[in-house]
Amino acid sequence: MKEFNKRYSESFKLDLLNKLSTGEIKSIEEARRLYNIGGKMTVQKWMRKLNPGKDRQNYLKDENKELLIALGRLTLKLMRVSDMKT
Repeated sequence: MKEFNKRYSESFKLDLLNKLSTGEIKSIEEARRLYNIGGKMTVQKWMRKLNPGKDRQNYLKDENKELLIALGRLTLKLMRVSDMKT
């Protein structure tokens, strides 16, 4: 069966990139599965074209920063709980 290239509207692309940046969609891989986007680099190309300041590397840096903050908060919470028990 022959596969056809899908075309996505500009508004669809911008909406998807917004959902990625806000965390509504957690990863590019999740977006690809959720919307059945075939090309492995399609979303990254959209990021470079439509949002040049927020390319994949910057996205991952931001995501890493958020995860480190969350880890710090959980560590503090665990330390407080541990102190309560002693």
